[in-house]
Amino acid sequence: MSNWLSQLYVRYRFVRFLRAIQQLFELPFFFRKTMRGTALYDKGYKQLETFLSDSDCDQIIAIFDKALNEKLPEDDTDAYIVSRKFSDRSAFDRNVYQLMNFQGIDPDFQTRYEDKILSLFKEELGLDLCIASYTVQLDLPDTLTKRPFHMDGFGVNYKLFVYLNDVLKMEDGPYTVIPGSHRMMGRKWVNLILNLFSGNSTSDDMRYLHDDCDAHSFLAPKGTAIMSCQSLAHKGWQHHSGTRRYVLVVYLRAAHRKGERFVLGRESVITEPIKPAELNASIGSKPPNSHASSAQLR
Repeated sequence: MSNWLSQLYVRYRFVRFLRAIQQLFELPFFFRKTMRGTALYDKGYKQLETFLSDSDCDQIIAIFDKALNEKLPEDDTDAYIVSRKFSDRSAFDRNVYQLMNFQGIDPDFQTRYEDKILSLFKEELGLDLCIASYTVQLDLPDTLTKRPFHMDGFGVNYKLFVYLNDVLKMEDGPYTVIPGSHRMMGRKWVNLILNLFSGNSTSDDMRYLHDDCDAHSFLAPKGTAIMSCQSLAHKGWQHHSGTRRYVLVVYLRAAHRKGERFVLGRESVITEPIKPAELNASIGSKPPNSHASSAQLR
């Protein structure tokens, strides 16, 4: 997307909805190209045990904590840290911090795992994808501002999540999905239309026709990976009152977009390290207005 189109997308609600309508028309045609009978096609996800070793997980967390608490990434790494705490674009996920383009800090990790990740997705989809970014995400306990069920846009979008610490209880804020919802096109249209006419400026919220009783939450030890189609209705569990959750998030997109610079969230980059005591500060007592959010960071 060109720079001027990107600006229109961010500033004008109707442009976001027109783009969403176009992508939603195209989405079923993409799924027809993918391999059928696989977990990623049928359920929209696949869980992989012990994808990373404990030592790999611990090393990634150590790199993240140092970058967040002590010294921000150097400019030449193209890595940056995003905080949603003071974002004026979203009232959700105020206790989330993301180290984008982690591969710029630890290129050896990318060298060791990129071919493996791409091969796993090709086995499931029968199609080639490319990796846009490796991101390390920290979710602090939060029972007030977790975003409800949503999609990550209506385009072709896959992620690999890897738990970097144990997520064994619902209180730990597990990744949660509605199985099979990536191909529930009727529900996507209903949500898109209701979002448009209810005044919600975020087109890809999936707050209608999806319920926790139909959801699957991934409770698993550190090192567990989840291959996920981001057209699923998904969220981080909203009653996250336990331990902080560290996750490696690998962003994948269509192969023809290989080489595009990853710039997600740059408008919310932090400019100074955040000390551990500051991370534990309260974010307020009121939950977000259900129709007040703008384009969400994903």
